[in-house]
Amino acid sequence: MIDQTQGCLFCGATPFKRANEHAFAKWLLKHLAIEKFFHIDRINNVVTSEESSLNAPFTSVNSYVDRKHALSAWVNGDVCDLCNNEWMSELETKAAPMLIALMDGSTAPLYLSFEQRLILARWATKTAYAFYFTSKKLHYVSRDHPRQLKSDPNSLPRGVFVFAAQNDPSPIFDYLISSDWELTGDWDQDDAENLKAARLESYKISFQLARLHLLVAYLHSDQLLLRPIPGMYEVVYPPSPNVIWSPDGPNTVFGVPKHITQSLSPECRHFQFHYGLAVCPNPARYPAA
Repeated sequence: MIDQTQGCLFCGATPFKRANEHAFAKWLLKHLAIEKFFHIDRINNVVTSEESSLNAPFTSVNSYVDRKHALSAWVNGDVCDLCNNEWMSELETKAAPMLIALMDGSTAPLYLSFEQRLILARWATKTAYAFYFTSKKLHYVSRDHPRQLKSDPNSLPRGVFVFAAQNDPSPIFDYLISSDWELTGDWDQDDAENLKAARLESYKISFQLARLHLLVAYLHSDQLLLRPIPGMYEVVYPPSPNVIWSPDGPNTVFGVPKHITQSLSPECRHFQFHYGLAVCPNPARYPAA
């Protein structure tokens, strides 16, 4: 039986009529012919030390939940019927034509208008939360975020960014959830607490749909900046000074050995897309002397 004490995932209503919202819409599964694909819950959990140091032993492990079923049966019982049939349905209708064009490669994220970028970003974020909360519930995605997404139809939750890329459609579907971050830039010991909080509170949720890769990333603090590798990512939304471009890419990897990301086969491009997004300290984090 579903616990309704926390209310609907998106609007907070309680009690509520369950909608059994599909993590990925039925039209999308049918379009990609993946209704019968099986999945196992895959979440990279961060096992942390209490030591506040840049050199503290943080270890990433793969958590496999013993739950395997078809994508068509991947539903979220924490979504109310009203949310499902109103704003979420409207968002799917607006996003579908654009998603189809992006998935088959007939258009690219670069050519989307501001309005289209907002629609795509909100769809990606809604979908990310819908399937995250069907999986093993870890600590780093706050239930406040899906509620902020619903409450403001013209934005994303504060600190949330959406990135996109396109590549060969192999595999046709994939997804990853983690709180691992690659690091670049100059860090010092004063950054240790902020870095530790990033590993505990921030997150990345990504999925591949044919040629389209989407990544929903959350940074908890303005003292950190996202640093994508040029040529790999397109910032979908929001346009922000919190994203800067790295000429060389990440130089330190937490959770994923760098030699792995440098030697990926074409079939593992989504893995590289997910882990290639780095963070660096914001140069403005300390007041001028």
